[in-house]
Amino acid sequence: MKVLSIGNSFSEDAQAYLKGVCDAAGVEILCANLYIGGCTLVEHYKNHIKGLSEYSFIVNGVSTGKHVSLEEGLRLEEWDVITFQESSSRSGEIHHFEPYIYELIAFAKTICPKAKIALHETWGYSNKLLSTMKKLGFYSPLEMFDQVEETYKEVFKRCGADIFIPSGSVMRRLFVEGYNTHYDGQHASRGIGRYALALTWLRVLFGVKVAGNSFSDFEIFVSREEKEAAWAAVDAIEL
Repeated sequence: MKVLSIGNSFSEDAQAYLKGVCDAAGVEILCANLYIGGCTLVEHYKNHIKGLSEYSFIVNGVSTGKHVSLEEGLRLEEWDVITFQESSSRSGEIHHFEPYIYELIAFAKTICPKAKIALHETWGYSNKLLSTMKKLGFYSPLEMFDQVEETYKEVFKRCGADIFIPSGSVMRRLFVEGYNTHYDGQHASRGIGRYALALTWLRVLFGVKVAGNSFSDFEIFVSREEKEAAWAAVDAIEL
């Protein structure tokens, strides 16, 4: 399977361990990320219109050193799945998605008519960024988690995407259970956070259970308890 994300650091988090997790599960994947840190949907749209080669091209979690345009990235492979997401700070309100998500999906389908479109649900912040959340209109992590999840589900209904990747829902469950899901209050932790995200993509894209996944090449230590918690959260996803 060939998967391309038109995203930012949150898709970078999701793909960091994805190749390794898929290898451990015995399924083949080429995962690529068109990366601009913090990039919003409106910025993706403007880059598309202007044909700007602003995207770092990351393959299987490793930078290629190449910079490409949105169109160039879409033409590099015959992608099976193309994912979209909004910037995390703008993910709680539908008006940030519209009309750009529709325009971007239409453009992707023009270049890659056989590809399935996936909406990648981002997640809320931790208490470490409480002041930032308040500026965004949220007064607790759970309020942000809930609003982001609700918004993504509604956007999914409206935009005609084929696949919903509930990364935020999995992160929320593990956060509530008290695990170290965040690295800096915003991005996924280098342990259970990124592992759970990769497992979520594996579960949704390939339709397999993830319990017992043997991937172990983590950037920080991940305990057996954390692995089991991630497995349980991801295997609870209804396909």
